[in-house]
Formats: sequence, C-alpha cells, structure tokens
Amino acid sequence: MMKPILSTHLYFSLFLHMIVVTIFVAGHSPPIYKPVEDITVNCGSSGSIFNAYDNRIWSGDINSKFSPLEPQAVGNISIFKEAPHSYKVQQMPYTTARLSHSEFT
Repeated sequence: MMKPILSTHLYFSLFLHMIVVTIFVAGHSPPIYKPVEDITVNCGSSGSIFNAYDNRIWSGDINSKFSPLEPQAVGNISIFKEAPHSYKVQQMPYTTARLSHSEFT
C-alpha cells in the first residue's frame, strides 16, 4: 500500500498534468470557419428581400442562379410549399421549402 503523502503527490501531479494538457489543446484550436460566400435562399420566391428578423438578405430561387437545374423528365420536378399561417405568432421565419423527387447537388 502506498504512503498517504506519496499518493497525494501522485494525484496532485496527475491533476496538474491534465490541466496543462487541457490548456495546451484548447489554446491551439483551429480558427473558426469563415465561408467565402454566405448565401441565404428564399425558396419559391423571386428577387431579393431584406429580413429584419435575422438581418440578412434573402435571394429568391425562381429564375435566378440559385434556381434548381433538373432534367426535364416526367416526374422529375421540384415544387415549393408554404407553411400554414399561424395566428399565434406575429412573424414566423422559414415559411417555404423546396421539395424535389431527385437529389439536390
């Protein structure tokens, strides 16, 4: 059995080692990712709008460079759906979504 003083020193040195390793690893974390472009797409609309709710400009995807490009095959179309309106909240973000029978790329 270890002497109490020896075990206390052992536990203390292990504790210090864990703190030093934690500080070293946490101090050398990679920088936060900054995207080249920050694109917000408003599915099912055209033009751009500024939304004061999230302080971003939302670009519509109808007839824009964000419009889905799909082969004109039968059953291979995408549509947009709007969420039902709620009278309980004054403003609801993200009310439309684009649905597709094929994968988005």
